[in-house]
Amino acid sequence: MDLIRCAKPLNCADLTRRCSKLNVFRVFLVVLAGAAAGPVMGAYGDDVYGESALPAFEEPEPTPVQPVALPSWPSVDALLPIDVEHGDNSVGVWIDPASISVGGDHIVRYTVVIRAGTGVENVVYEGLRCDSRKYQRYAYGSDGTFRPVSSSDWKFIRKTARDRYRAILLDDYFCPVPKHDGAEKIRKRLSGRR
Repeated sequence: MDLIRCAKPLNCADLTRRCSKLNVFRVFLVVLAGAAAGPVMGAYGDDVYGESALPAFEEPEPTPVQPVALPSWPSVDALLPIDVEHGDNSVGVWIDPASISVGGDHIVRYTVVIRAGTGVENVVYEGLRCDSRKYQRYAYGSDGTFRPVSSSDWKFIRKTARDRYRAILLDDYFCPVPKHDGAEKIRKRLSGRR
């Protein structure tokens, strides 16, 4: 029995002291690890993945938009039809070739005539941007004159019936914008003489 000695039983006070010493030791290890990692992290700063060597992304400078001059009223005899299917609705869409222009801002501007099956007709002067697939209205027309739109933002061309003709113009006729004689080449595309 001499080999086995009974240890003095622990009371709550001894247990609390041992646990608090253990917790202090753990906190000390965490602080020590953080201090050792500080110089390593300082070398990278917030750039853990080494991205600072990559060039910073910069938004390209937007091309200044040119002032818009309204075209003359479209001649009914010169209008070029655009094949647009609107399901059950019979809608006719025509482009006035004389109104087509391509500015130094790479915006294709044109007059479109939209006629519903009921005979109601809308005449709109607008512009399309090929790079962003957006459009902007400049003027509405009626009774032989255009009325400028007071304010109009660039809007995305959506895949809806309302924007169907714009998507067709963008994909099939206007874009990519020809570098030289852009308006004339677009007129040839519209008339089928590519």
